[in-house]
Amino acid sequence: MIDHSRILVDTGLMVAFYDNADPYPDRVVVFFNECTSQLITTEGCITKVMWLLAIDWRVQNEFLEHVAHHIYTCEPLIPETLAVLPN
Repeated sequence: MIDHSRILVDTGLMVAFYDNADPYPDRVVVFFNECTSQLITTEGCITKVMWLLAIDWRVQNEFLEHVAHHIYTCEPLIPETLAVLPN
C-alpha cells in the first residue's frame, strides 16, 4: 500500500464499511486496518452516507460517533482546502 499522510475518502468507501449488505466489506475492512493516513471527507459525503445508511439509525449513530472521534476529518471543499491536499 502506498503511504500518504492524508487521503480524501468518498461516500462509497464509508458506506461499504458500515453497510453489511455491501458486496465489498472485507476489502474495506482490510483497507481501514492497514491505513495509517488521516482520512479526509466533506460535509456532502457525510450527508450522503447518513442518507444511504438511513435504514438503521444505530449504524448512522456509529458512523456519527466515528466522525465525532475524528476517525474522519471533515473539511470544507473549497479552493484553499484543495490546495493543501497532496498531489
